[in-house]
Amino acid sequence: MQVSLLAGGLCGAIPTVGPIISGVAMIIWGIFAGYGMLAINHLRYIKSGGREQGGGLWGGALLLIFGIIVIPILTVWVTNHIRPLAEKVLGVTFQCAGIAMTEYRTERAEPSQADNVASIYSGFGWQLIDAQEVYNENTVIDGVDVHSYGAFMQGFTGNDEKINVRRHVDVTHYVIMKFARDTAMPYYDRLAELERTFENNLGISARRPNPPKVFTGITAIGVILIVISVIMAVINGTAAEGWEIAVCIGFPVITIPVTVVLWLRYKKRSAACDAAYERARQALDEADGLAG
Repeated sequence: MQVSLLAGGLCGAIPTVGPIISGVAMIIWGIFAGYGMLAINHLRYIKSGGREQGGGLWGGALLLIFGIIVIPILTVWVTNHIRPLAEKVLGVTFQCAGIAMTEYRTERAEPSQADNVASIYSGFGWQLIDAQEVYNENTVIDGVDVHSYGAFMQGFTGNDEKINVRRHVDVTHYVIMKFARDTAMPYYDRLAELERTFENNLGISARRPNPPKVFTGITAIGVILIVISVIMAVINGTAAEGWEIAVCIGFPVITIPVTVVLWLRYKKRSAACDAAYERARQALDEADGLAG
């Protein structure tokens, strides 16, 4: 169930700027209240004919501290939690009307991925409002080859075809996409939280490690060569020298455990990337359900 409200403490941007405004107001109130207590105490002192009035100064000081510290903290907490608390207690979703804020974000994507990017961000409540395709070609000179035959630096005139300019073309092709989102939309706070979860975990999953294939190949080749050498030495009946024995023993003793550790590390990091990708997918699925 959705309930439309006028802009106020429960709506759109107010939970963001409300604590600041309320906090400043409470500080000002606390200062005036503190000085007001001091003024009242002074009036009581005058009316009593100059007799001491106990507790007035301490009361004013405590009220001043309360107004500056305690009340702003309570105001910030209440303003940040009043909307989700009201939705939970009443079992409704507040759809705010009136004053609202629109936030924007810009993404850069490959042309082949533009539709996919737009689809993903639409799940978090973003609407594509503009898309501009950028295509640039830039010719870069890599160098100049000058051929001379006899004459000093012959070919600089450019008339005898003895100058070869090496060049290549850099192509820049991408799409700039601008999105907008209404902060007063239903489930805005949850969608924003899911978006942060999605982007953080997607970034983790993108840092997938490469398997230690090169080191594994070196280890395998080395062990195979050692085994072949040992077999040949046994067949031929030749005695191994000290350095050969050291290599045959030391190489596998060092490289095989290191290879095992590298593969275990690779498996662990790959599992972390898979888990992050799954969390990102779940966040996107939940956001699609809320935005849809």
